[in-house]
Amino acid sequence: MYLLVRFAESDPDVVVFRSADGALFNIHRQNLKSTSDGPFAEGFEAVSGEIVQLTESEETLDVLFTFVYPGVHPILSDLAFDELALLAEAAEKYQVAPAVSVCRMRMIMIHKEHPLGVLRYADKHGYADLMDLAAPYTLASSVRQMRRMLSLPTQAAWADFKETWATTGWPMTADIIADVHSPRYCSIQPIVEQIVETRIKRCVTSGFLDVDRIFEGLADMSTQCEGRRAGCASRLDAWKRALKEKVAAIPPLSGFMSVADA
Repeated sequence: MYLLVRFAESDPDVVVFRSADGALFNIHRQNLKSTSDGPFAEGFEAVSGEIVQLTESEETLDVLFTFVYPGVHPILSDLAFDELALLAEAAEKYQVAPAVSVCRMRMIMIHKEHPLGVLRYADKHGYADLMDLAAPYTLASSVRQMRRMLSLPTQAAWADFKETWATTGWPMTADIIADVHSPRYCSIQPIVEQIVETRIKRCVTSGFLDVDRIFEGLADMSTQCEGRRAGCASRLDAWKRALKEKVAAIPPLSGFMSVADA
């Protein structure tokens, strides 16, 4: 066992915690009571010299306990996702309010990069808004994979959510009418349309249509339109609007929860 220098005060108000890997933390009772609503707020009327054993590692507790003291708290941008997930679970378990808030905000910021982990965290702790953010980026996953990650109601809702995305008809070239000009007067139009259709098909295969990504980099290309009235740009704008309307019409994952529970 060893005592971390940052949490080494020994006045009568401290509670001594031991991490799963043997590190000791001397933390003030008053700070625990003022920043948490869970087990840390219970008082810990322990006799002198008694140590409270925790199941988290030194690495996780070292960050968690910084949130029970005043000062500038870490924004957690340097934590790998696995470390963030462990910290977020500890924050929820002990209800350390400042840590819960920062972890949740960090999960919102990285939901596209780590959608499965974020969705699992949001489902476990009932954050419907965060579930809705992450869910579209998990659609390439299988139902079997989700059974291992999600609660039963969310599994059922996610399966319906995936099915809705998979069966949606997405507007293609022939569906778009907006300042159409003949390709024989513009060599750019067929190139741009082929790129968009290829990207749509690729997105549909992966399960999720990221409309902004589909049209990424095409605005500059459309300015080279050889037709009149900037036909390529108008066509792209109309196409993008049509796709966004289709996406907006699909309910978020939370919209399927009541159906799954019925």
